[in-house]
Amino acid sequence: MESHRFQRHSVVTSDGYIHIIVNTGTVQTVSTGSGTATGALILYTSANNGGTWYPSYVFSGTVGSQPNGAVSTDDVHLVTNGTGQYLEVAYDQEAVSGVTGVVNAVIFTELAYSPSNAQPATRPTWTVMSGYPQTVTPIPNTSGTTYQQPAFAEDGSLNTWLTDFEIPSSGTAGGQIGVYEYSSSDTGWVNTTLGISLPCSGSGSNGGSGSGGSCTGGNPDTTGTQHASRPVFVPLRRIYTTTPANIGVIYQSNNCLFWVTINVNNSPQVSTAQELSNFSNASANPGNTGCNLPDAQSSYDDTAASIATNPTTGDQYLGFAVNVTGSTDASPLTNVYTLTYQASTATWMTSNGQLWAGPTSHPDTPVYVKSALITPVGSSTTYAYMFINYGALSWLEVLTAPILSATVTSTSYAPFAYLSHSQATGASYDNPRIDVPEYLNSSISGNLSVVPAWEQYVISTTSGAQSLIYWNNVPN
Repeated sequence: MESHRFQRHSVVTSDGYIHIIVNTGTVQTVSTGSGTATGALILYTSANNGGTWYPSYVFSGTVGSQPNGAVSTDDVHLVTNGTGQYLEVAYDQEAVSGVTGVVNAVIFTELAYSPSNAQPATRPTWTVMSGYPQTVTPIPNTSGTTYQQPAFAEDGSLNTWLTDFEIPSSGTAGGQIGVYEYSSSDTGWVNTTLGISLPCSGSGSNGGSGSGGSCTGGNPDTTGTQHASRPVFVPLRRIYTTTPANIGVIYQSNNCLFWVTINVNNSPQVSTAQELSNFSNASANPGNTGCNLPDAQSSYDDTAASIATNPTTGDQYLGFAVNVTGSTDASPLTNVYTLTYQASTATWMTSNGQLWAGPTSHPDTPVYVKSALITPVGSSTTYAYMFINYGALSWLEVLTAPILSATVTSTSYAPFAYLSHSQATGASYDNPRIDVPEYLNSSISGNLSVVPAWEQYVISTTSGAQSLIYWNNVPN
């Protein structure tokens, strides 16, 4: 399986090779061409645009889906500089029965890329850099807290910010989103203690910061289904307070989608949360005055949103699922809504929000979305892409819009392509994980004339076995 939609799992290196991290579902020992290693999270590489794949790195201590719900997930970012290309990866180890020497923790590592011209044909390698891997979360873990779903971003000043979902062992307080920071002046990862508190299960939404609170008479929300957090870069602006901030965090809580900012001075603080999903109400769900994310997705260990960041300007391109009029838990009717964050004004362009109703044959079905920024080959214009799945269908629709610039002052998405796949008998395409590289044909990534895209599906509803559909025919 792929990890969650709010995380990033695939990159394209400068030689045009495609790489994706997949949780294979079971712990296994695999040969990577430079040795053998054991784990469930495996980095796969293709040298021929998806024709064949081979394992190029294994993340030790990672596990597949466990009876207690534990599963290792990942978030990646490709760094390109004058000395080479490096893959930064955050992932969670899970302490489970049968795996010795592993404690529950979030791990951050950096892998150096050795292109194929220095290796046997089609066999580039990834090598762990000196000083890695690093343990982000507290060791020893004396509290028994479970750390899951890491995601990270850099703030433009050589500082890395990582968030995760933290589940207490006591069952007496709600979970929280942990916030960790690493800078060039630090000797290691620092817990900022800026945890964004989450409500107890069924206790309503909470968009602020502070302590976890009491769950008397109820259970803490330990699933992480609605709370996956995504930190993103925003340039130094005065946002909500008089303190400069340059990290934003988007996260989901119950039926609400929140945005907060973190200043990055010597005493970091979390801003007051801004709720975003209610901006969809006017076009999607008139009469609703509150949050508008679909209940139907709350049973999945994921989030309804995906966001792509312009690394130069800090503009954000967000897509998320929303309820439309008539939606119920039993018969969900949902579409995708898009919003753009303009960094130069430090505001979400709510008047420019856009509801995408989908094709006529399936106008209102549960939807999942993945966002990316892609520059077509031979073009100087970068586009925001939205890859949308409609419910249980075995295909994706692709929308595009030019990104903000001196001449483009608003975003307006239009249909671009459909990615079809023959639907297998007995297969299920519900709750698909979708992935595309966040950047393509840029200073960060290699040049490809097509966009690689993946969609997860269940091969057999009887066995639960999963596989990935891969497309390499999306023009750009």
